[in-house]
Amino acid sequence: MSDYVHNAIVTQSQETPASKKRAFRIWCIENEVTITELAARIGISQPALSTALCKETIPVRRHAALKKEGVPAHLLPRPEDVPSGPKPKQTSQAQPAA
Repeated sequence: MSDYVHNAIVTQSQETPASKKRAFRIWCIENEVTITELAARIGISQPALSTALCKETIPVRRHAALKKEGVPAHLLPRPEDVPSGPKPKQTSQAQPAA
């Protein structure tokens, strides 16, 4: 990998999710793999992978699968399992007036 590409990846990966995605695409080009191929290898669609790369977090299993395929962790969103569905209602701690 050239110094220029390496510096671009490191610099861009420290910015926004969109610039991190650009750095990821550079990595794909350098490693001669398409996002579509990578998505298929980890068992998801290309649009699902593209969407996941633009978010702040990615499911832990997807993060691990991408790392297993050789993707550097600094190019990926933070691994975190976020529960789906509505958030549980918080119960009020205030006591009713008597």
